Amino acid sequence: MLGHVAASGLGGTSTFMLNTGVSEQDKELIIRHIDELKYADLRDNALLELSRQREHFTELAPFIWHSVGTIAALL
Repeated sequence: MLGHVAASGLGGTSTFMLNTGVSEQDKELIIRHIDELKYADLRDNALLELSRQREHFTELAPFIWHSVGTIAALL
């Protein structure tokens, strides 16, 4: 079910999250923090939290890259 949420919320990139060994709760937090990158007032905290998760979620970089609008917001 989470894969469907991630696919609709982040441009169909749920395949990156399926085999990572990250708990469902952590996956939901990662999705929320990636979405927060699009909002200037939430971006600092989101970057901090994602940097903490990068060691546990090895596919974080491609997941962020393929999420809709995130790279444009970061640039």
